[in-house]
Amino acid sequence: MPFVNILIDGGPKGVVTNIDGKFTIKESITNSLHFTFIGYQDQLITKKNLRDTIELTKSINVLEGVEIQPGINPAHRIIRLASRKREENRPEENINYQTESYHKFILTGDMDSLLKA
Repeated sequence: MPFVNILIDGGPKGVVTNIDGKFTIKESITNSLHFTFIGYQDQLITKKNLRDTIELTKSINVLEGVEIQPGINPAHRIIRLASRKREENRPEENINYQTESYHKFILTGDMDSLLKA
């Protein structure tokens, strides 16, 4: 299996299997290898029981149901507040309201269209 985690002697050092499920350990193993993969049972293999092929057993985990209850949408609070302040923030009646706008206009044409004029 690809990407199985393998801990050496249960410590912080380890390796991960490659896409073909193969791995190489460059340091000596003193006691054991601990194989872990999501959806499979962990397997601890001692140095004396180490073999060329290691099989992991699928684990059956039953997860409890999750109940999602509706709550208040935060956007509704913002909309209600904006609606209440609508008259206070009307730009036409607010003397402190200012705006600046910029416009860009590009005119292009071909040379032959200029000659026809």
